[in-house]
Amino acid sequence: MQLRAVILLSGFLGGLGCSVYDLSSLPRDPDHPDDAGPGSSGSGIDTTDPTTAATTTSGGDSVTGSAGSTSADGGATNGTGGATGATSSSGSGAAGSNTAAAGNGGAGGASGSGGQGGAGGASGSSGSGGAGGAGGAGGSSGSGGSAGTGSGGMDAGCTPESDSSLCSRLRKDCGPISGVDNCGTTRNVSSCGSCTSPKICGAGGTVNVCALYAGTPYGGTPVSIGGTASTWYTVEAEEYDVGGEGISYHDTTSTNTLGGLRTGANEGVDIEAACGSSGGCYDIGAIAPGEWTKYAINVVTSGAYMVQLGAASATSKNMHIEVDTRNVTGSLAVNTGGSTTFRSISPTVSFSMSSGPHVVTFAFDDGSMALNWVKFQRQ
Repeated sequence: MQLRAVILLSGFLGGLGCSVYDLSSLPRDPDHPDDAGPGSSGSGIDTTDPTTAATTTSGGDSVTGSAGSTSADGGATNGTGGATGATSSSGSGAAGSNTAAAGNGGAGGASGSGGQGGAGGASGSSGSGGAGGAGGAGGSSGSGGSAGTGSGGMDAGCTPESDSSLCSRLRKDCGPISGVDNCGTTRNVSSCGSCTSPKICGAGGTVNVCALYAGTPYGGTPVSIGGTASTWYTVEAEEYDVGGEGISYHDTTSTNTLGGLRTGANEGVDIEAACGSSGGCYDIGAIAPGEWTKYAINVVTSGAYMVQLGAASATSKNMHIEVDTRNVTGSLAVNTGGSTTFRSISPTVSFSMSSGPHVVTFAFDDGSMALNWVKFQRQ
C-alpha cells in the first residue's frame, strides 16, 4: 500500500513538469543577504561602507591605508575594512611620512578584528615624528586593533637654527637662555641680546624679556656696585624700591606690622630695629614664606660676583637672590641660632652680571628669619 502511494505521487509531480534541483546553486538575492552562502573572498555582498562588513558572509579581504603625504605636515591615510564579509578584518593604518601622524586602523567587520594603527613617521627638519595611529574598533564580536608603534625618530639631516633664531622663536630678547631648538636639541645661548635703557631685562616679570621697571630706587639713585674688584658693595634690605605691593615688594600683610623706618602708604614690608644695640640699624623681620623685595642697581663692571648675607634665624631657613628674575644663587641657608642674632654668612656661590642697570630680588623661600643687608663683590 505504501509503495503504491509513493509511485502515484512521483507520477503526479512528473505530470506537472517539476524537477528536483540542488538549492545551493540558486542565484543569490542581494536584497536578502541572510540567504548568502560562504565564500572565501566574500564576493556575495557588496557593502557601501568600506570600514564595515556584511552581516553573514564570511571571508573578505582587508585593505591597508595608503602612505601619508611626504610634505612636512602631511597625514597618513587611515586603514579601511574588507570590502565584504562578516569576519573581514580591517586594514592597518599607514605609517606617517616625515612629521605626519600615522594612520588609524579601520573598524573590523561584524566579527572581524580592527586593523592595527600605523607607525609614526620619522621627523623632518621642523618637528617631531608622528605618533602611532589608534587601533581600529572591532565588530560585534571582533577585537579592536592595537595602537601603532613608536613616535617617529629624529631626522639625522635636520639643520639646527641659529642662536638668534632660537631666541626670536622663543620670544626672548635679553640675557642667557636654555631652550629646545628646531631639531629637538636642548641648547644654551649665552645671550639673546641686551636692553636699551630705560628698559631692563626681566623687569616686567617675564624672564629674558626687556621691559620697563615700574619701581624707583629708594633715595632716588640705584645702588652702584662692582666698580672695584674685591670690594664689598652693600644693599640695605630695608631700602627696597618704591612702588608698592607686587611691584617693588610682596608681603603677606598690607602694613608695616613692626613699625620701623617706613610706615607710609604702600609700605607693607615689616621693618624692625633689631640688628644693632646702638640703634639706627634696620632689618626686615616677620618674614613669611614667598615674600620678596626688589632693588634697582647699576653694575659698573661686568664679571663674576659673590655675595654675603647679614641675617638671623633661630633655625635653618632658606632664601635666594635673583638678578632680572633669574635665580642666580640657588638656596642660601641662614642659621645663626637666634632670631635677632645677626651674623655675616658667606656662601661660596658665584654668578655673572653684565655692566648696566639690573633689578635684584631678595626672595624668601622660608619664613621666620630676618635680613639686614646683602653685599656684592666682583671677583
